[in-house]
Amino acid sequence: MVLVLAVILVACGSTATSSPSTTSSTTTTTIPAIAEGTAGAYLDVPTTSVVAGGELAATVVVVNRTGAPISIASCGPTFYGAGFESDTVTHTAPSFLTCLGPPVSIPVGESRWPVTAAARYSGCGGTGLRPPPACVDGRPPSLPTGDYRLVVGGSDPRAPIPAKVDVTIR
Repeated sequence: MVLVLAVILVACGSTATSSPSTTSSTTTTTIPAIAEGTAGAYLDVPTTSVVAGGELAATVVVVNRTGAPISIASCGPTFYGAGFESDTVTHTAPSFLTCLGPPVSIPVGESRWPVTAAARYSGCGGTGLRPPPACVDGRPPSLPTGDYRLVVGGSDPRAPIPAKVDVTIR
């Protein structure tokens, strides 16, 4: 069985916003209890279904109850990235090989960090041990339809990581 890295890394082009808590009609993971003196995160997603080859925009909601901002190494304006994984397609976390952006500060309280996951392979036409699939019109092909998990990773281990969310690629 070949495990192929699936895609997301639209993180380096995203911007972050910090805002007070608001109510929305979107789907979220279970909101974790965040103890005083700690920080945690959950995902706020508009839908749990995406068309193969399309993109799923989501928001990482960070709750910082440490009493002080948390300084995080970044890859540009943000430090989160997202991807999909399944039993046959694996994307354990976005890859941040070299992050040369300025530090980003997670403020005390709640802040929101947008991420986008693409429902297609991260590459195509490779010749390595586990080559990616053939390119389609010069682009990586869509991921196969089925059940996946939306996975978020960060450029710094101090960034709280939310739980995975079950999604369907159709």
